[in-house]
Amino acid sequence: MKCFDVKLNEVFPCINSDQDPTLTCFISDKTERFAPDRKKPAILIFPGGGYWCVCDHREGDPIAFNFLKNGFDAFVLRYSIAPKLYPQQLLEATAAISYIRAHADEWKIDANKIAVTGYSAGGHLAGSLGVLKEEKVLEALNVAWQDVRPNAMVLGYPVISSNPEFAHQCIYSVTGVPGKTDEMHKKMSLEHLVDSSTPPTYIWHTAEDTVVPVMNTIVFGAALAKNKIPFEMHVYPYGPHGLATADYASNVPAEPHYCAEWIGEAIKFLKTIF
Repeated sequence: MKCFDVKLNEVFPCINSDQDPTLTCFISDKTERFAPDRKKPAILIFPGGGYWCVCDHREGDPIAFNFLKNGFDAFVLRYSIAPKLYPQQLLEATAAISYIRAHADEWKIDANKIAVTGYSAGGHLAGSLGVLKEEKVLEALNVAWQDVRPNAMVLGYPVISSNPEFAHQCIYSVTGVPGKTDEMHKKMSLEHLVDSSTPPTYIWHTAEDTVVPVMNTIVFGAALAKNKIPFEMHVYPYGPHGLATADYASNVPAEPHYCAEWIGEAIKFLKTIF
């Protein structure tokens, strides 16, 4: 397996971030002996961290390794956080999937089987890439939305909505705009942006999450159903926020949490879609 970092600043000058956003690439070796022409699916991972404190490594490499052993090539984006404001993060996410598609033939990746996955605030970023057609971002990178649209999404305990009844503070802080009824906040409320072009989605949460309320997942699932988008939604009754792989790989204490089954179910879903 090849593992290397790509500094997005160096590839896309328009990104212009002093935080050195980095795409870590895990490219599996493609054997010439068995199925030499086969192209693999890929997964682009966005760790959480509230858009302001950190890109949580627990929601990066451990998730990548699970997808790798199930036949995916994997990529982890460490994107810019505060004080960088929206749409900087979406610019970097869009650049990352553009870079992967541009190298798909070289790496023997199926360009039509690239999924995105994100957790907490990273779930908002992954979801944004699937539903938010931000013209400023597309123009800066000189791409069309169809060329950077993911083919599927996997969202874990995601931040979705700016509804003040259950929104997470990161929706407001990443815009740098005060007030909970601002048009920018409404624009970033992803449940209102789902339409017939939204990618198929696997989404999961825990009902007792006290950091990002489960209503974020429920309203997004309802929007997917309304627009007849293929989706699978799991709401587990118990478990704290930020479980990641929900096992020892992401430092869950004691025994692996029963929510750990989510990753196998998500991979089954993607293989059904792909």
